[in-house]
Amino acid sequence: MDGIRCFLCQYQLNPGGLKDFTQHCTMYHIINATKGIPDTGFICGQNGCQSNFVHFRNLRRHILNNHLAEANLATAAADDEVNAVEMNENMEYDNNDILEHHEMEAEAFNNMARDIVNAPLDLQSYIVKMICKLHSDSSMTGSAITRFLNHSENLLSIYSNSLKDEINAQLVQHLVNNEIIRDVNKVFDNENPFLDLKAFEKQMKALNENSDYIDPIEIPLGRRVDSRLNKTTLSYISKEVVESYQYVPVIKV
Repeated sequence: MDGIRCFLCQYQLNPGGLKDFTQHCTMYHIINATKGIPDTGFICGQNGCQSNFVHFRNLRRHILNNHLAEANLATAAADDEVNAVEMNENMEYDNNDILEHHEMEAEAFNNMARDIVNAPLDLQSYIVKMICKLHSDSSMTGSAITRFLNHSENLLSIYSNSLKDEINAQLVQHLVNNEIIRDVNKVFDNENPFLDLKAFEKQMKALNENSDYIDPIEIPLGRRVDSRLNKTTLSYISKEVVESYQYVPVIKV
C-alpha cells in the first residue's frame, strides 16, 4: 500500500502513515478519536476495503492491524504510532465530555461557514446564530454567554484594526491614491455587529426576529414566602415570590 487514502476526500497521503492520516482528518475534517457517525459510519476505503466503523478510533485500529501490517509497515515506527494512538485514546476518553462540547461548537461554526459561501457577509446574523447555539447548551449560563460575547467583540475589533493597518501600509507602499485608501477604510467602519446583543432580553428579541426560536409560555402556579438578604441591613427579610413553570407549545415546534 503506497499510503493511506482519506475515505472522505479520497486524498492519498504518500507515503503517509497513520499519524499523517490522523492529522489530515483532524485538520481538514474536524474528526477526533471519539467522533462517531451511527448512520453512515466510517468506511475504510483502503485497497477497495469496505469495512465500516461507527467510531473513528476503530477505523484507525483496523488500518493499523490489517492494511499497514500487510504492507510490512508495522515496524518500530508503527508500534510507536500504536502506542501514541492508545495514549491519545485514553486521554480522549478522560475528556470525552469536553471533546463532545468542542465537536458541537465545531459543527455549528462549520455550518455557519458553509452558509457564508456566495452570500453577502452579515456578521450580526451569524452572531445571532452563535448565540442561539450557546443558549441551547445547558452548561452555558447567561453570564458566561455575556463574557464570551465581550471577548469575541474585543477579538474582532483587534483583528479588524490590525488588518486595516496592514492593508493601509501596503496601499501606501504601492503609492495608491488617497481616495482609494479612504474607500477601502470605509469597509472597516461597519457598525458594531455585537450592538444590542449583550442583554438577555435583546438576545431573545434577536432570536425571535432572526430564527425559529419559540418563546416558552410561563404559567403561574401560586405564591410562596421566601427569605432574601437585605444588603443594607445585612438581615434576612420575608418576600413573596411567584412559583411558575414554563413549556414550549408542541403545535409550534
